[in-house]
Amino acid sequence: MLAGSLAGAASAVVTNPLEVVKIRMQNQAETSSSSTAGTDAAGKLAKGRKGWDEGPYRGTFRSLIRIHRSEGLRGLYKGLPQTLLGYLPNWAIYFTVYDAAKSGWERTLDGAKTRSPTLVHVLSAVTAGIVATSATNPCWVLRTRFMTMSHPNSPYTYRSTWDAITTIYRTEGLSAFYKGWAPSLMGVSHVAVQFPLYEWARVGGWGSRLLAFFTGRPSADVSDRPGVPTSADVLVASALSKVVASGVTYPHEIVRTRLHTHVAASHPPLPVPSHHLLPRIPLPSEPSPPPPEPTVASVVRSIYRTAGLGGFYRGFGTNLVKTVPAAVVTMGTYEGVRWWSEGVKRDW
Repeated sequence: MLAGSLAGAASAVVTNPLEVVKIRMQNQAETSSSSTAGTDAAGKLAKGRKGWDEGPYRGTFRSLIRIHRSEGLRGLYKGLPQTLLGYLPNWAIYFTVYDAAKSGWERTLDGAKTRSPTLVHVLSAVTAGIVATSATNPCWVLRTRFMTMSHPNSPYTYRSTWDAITTIYRTEGLSAFYKGWAPSLMGVSHVAVQFPLYEWARVGGWGSRLLAFFTGRPSADVSDRPGVPTSADVLVASALSKVVASGVTYPHEIVRTRLHTHVAASHPPLPVPSHHLLPRIPLPSEPSPPPPEPTVASVVRSIYRTAGLGGFYRGFGTNLVKTVPAAVVTMGTYEGVRWWSEGVKRDW
């Protein structure tokens, strides 16, 4: 649990600016090619100085500079407290459940005489992912809201985490904290790809093999502890597994972000008095009934209709830039703390 919590926190601090850029790219509305021409021209004139009026975010480093110019360093770290609020329990729950589920699935599959190391890793990753995602979904809603909160056109403005919690609960209800839960469960397939691939590459010593290839030394000479994964093994396994898993499962993040940022109407439809024999026609001054809540299917249709398949990969380049440091920091910290804790246990 300690290893998982520290790994998640370290990763969040290092990569938060890239996460802000990615989330904003995912959340920006699609526009047709004809309508974006004027927007792009305006964006070029504005030189990335103020808020959302400059058109769509384009390019990782250009977006980082744009946010820094308009919102300062604080803008690049929006959502960090909420991210830590989610990561600390998320990774603690995930790694704890993963280790427990791994032992449980090994016993179960041993009894069924169908044990496979790959199957054990996949089932353990899915089990841990479902539990951790379900427990921390409200934190990710808060994180996304804070990262996309930019004056003056943001549909929501929160002074603090507590203000966000109370405002969302008061205006949108308890269910708002579980927006995006369904696509998040779809995202469990991400860890089902990532962790088995990570275990395979780490145990297989692919980092040592690559290092030996480039240095011309036998792989056995690269490691000081034969049979024990090296830092290079952890680095290569972390990067490879994260890149592959991200490419396969990235579209669910787009759908999840859109659902997270949808603000439900705070007023219910007006009741129709019973004495009206005919359907009541609202007067112009009366508020219209709120639009229906978006669903996963409606969001998918909207993205495909307006942006095509490319719409499901908005911000993917930024995600890849974020992938290597995040994966290396997370898994490197986890392996290091786990190795240290095992050493302490042996000493005792």
